[in-house]
Formats: sequence, structure tokens, C-alpha cells
Amino acid sequence: KISLILLSAFMIYLIITTTSRAAILGILMSLPFIFSIKLIIKIILLITVLLIILLNIPLEILNNNNFFIPQTLRLLIEKLNDFNIYYLRNMQRIKIWQFTYNLVLTRPIWGFGAGIFPILYYSQNPYNAQHPHNIVLQMAFDYGILVSILLTTFVYLLLFRTWKNLYV
Repeated sequence: KISLILLSAFMIYLIITTTSRAAILGILMSLPFIFSIKLIIKIILLITVLLIILLNIPLEILNNNNFFIPQTLRLLIEKLNDFNIYYLRNMQRIKIWQFTYNLVLTRPIWGFGAGIFPILYYSQNPYNAQHPHNIVLQMAFDYGILVSILLTTFVYLLLFRTWKNLYV
């Protein structure tokens, strides 16, 4: 049991060092499947307090070389500070999703085939995106909307039944 806890803590550390907001959100969303509700509430409170503390650290302090904060933590704090809901449409990922959605509508039944996305995206955009950053859009782009709906439904049913068997 101790080795599992250490392995989990190490995995969480590695996910945090990627500075990916989506990965951290994924950790938070998976907590109900792993822990009890009481422990989740304590963890959420702890994370909230840490985020409030981190977001209130002035960026000038982080840039001071005399103050030791790992570079990955600095990047994560800067990403969280720079997030603005009003500029959501101008975010590169949203533009990629819009582009992918428009392409899916041009070939909704059969899709474009696997591995074509980076070629099509780069041919029409200066940014080099390798994938749509959304697995449902990726499947719809590659194999068509029907395949995307079937696989997504299968995964959601599998997760729901697993959760139901574990907690109900």
C-alpha cells in the first residue's frame, strides 16, 4: 500500500511538472473515483488555499533569482495568472478546435483518415498543430462522426458502470 501511495505521489509530481492545466484538471476530476468524499473535500480545500497563495505571489518575486522556485512552478503560476475568459476565442487551442470542427463538417461520414490532421492544419495555418487536442474531435476528424459517437458512448458507459459498481 505504501508503494502505491509513493507511486501515485510521484505520478502527480510528474504531471505537475508538465505545467499542463488540463492534466492538473484531470487529476482533480479523477479524485472522486479514487478517494472518499470527505478526503476529496479536504484535498480541494488544500488545493484552493495553495492556489490562492500562488496566485497572489507577485510575478516580480518569481523572476528574482534569489528566491528559489522551480521553473515548472513559475510557468504554471504564469499560465494561471495569464488566463482570461474574455480572450478565450483568441486562444490557439480554441482556434484549432474551430478549424477541426469545420473540417469534420466537410466530411462527416468517413472522416479524413488517421494522420492527416497536421498536414491539413499546417497547409492553412502558420501554427504547427499535430492534433486537435480533443479526442472526440480527433476521432470525428479521422474516422467520421458516427465512429466518434460510438466510441465516446462506449467509454462513457464503461466509466459510468465502473463507477456504479464501485460506489453504488
